Parts: sequence; structure tokens; C-alpha cells
Amino acid sequence: ALTLIEDLQRAAMVVGVTALTYAGTKLMQRLVILYGKRLFAAVVLLGVTLQATVIIVLSIEFPLMYGNQTLGFIVPGLIAYQLVRQPKGPTLLATATVSLLAYIVVAAGLLLGIMPGA
Repeated sequence: ALTLIEDLQRAAMVVGVTALTYAGTKLMQRLVILYGKRLFAAVVLLGVTLQATVIIVLSIEFPLMYGNQTLGFIVPGLIAYQLVRQPKGPTLLATATVSLLAYIVVAAGLLLGIMPGA
């Protein structure tokens, strides 16, 4: 929700890295036996690695666009982990619903002056 308020491009990047993490996890599952804690660790590690790679590449190309923000490094891995373990439809619906509701609450707080602006 905070990413949607601050920068829509970062939200799109999180969605893209989540898709890459999911695809990479499915590929890893063909090569390695992953379940339980190992699956969770592998998915989150892959998500953080991909997110860090994207941030580093973009910060080299566009140094002023991405400062020292670290929000969203673990989120793609967590979403991809849930996509691997549960049905995709309900997982995506629940993630979108919670993100939208959090966005509405934060945006309403900013508009009403309850929360301090950045």
C-alpha cells in the first residue's frame, strides 16, 4: 500500500519480481526436492536476490530514481511462496484485496490530515 502511494513503478516492479520468483521456484522444484522450511527459505532467498538485482541495475541506470529505500525486498518472495503453496486465484484475490484496503486507509489518512505527509 505504501509503495502504491509513493511510486507506482515500484509496485509494478514488485509484481514483476514476484512473477519471476514464482517461475524460478517452479523451475527449482523440478531440479531439487523442496518442501516445508527449505521451500520457504529458497523462495524468499530467490525473491530477495532478484529484487536486489533489479534495484542495483536500476540504481546504476537511474541513480536518482531509487535512493536508499528497502521496502519490498521480502514481499515478492512471500507472495510467490503463497502462490506455490495455495491456489493462485484466491491467493491473488486476497493479496489484492488486502493491498487495496491498506491503500484506502493510508490514502484516507493522508487526505484527512490524520497522518503526516512525506
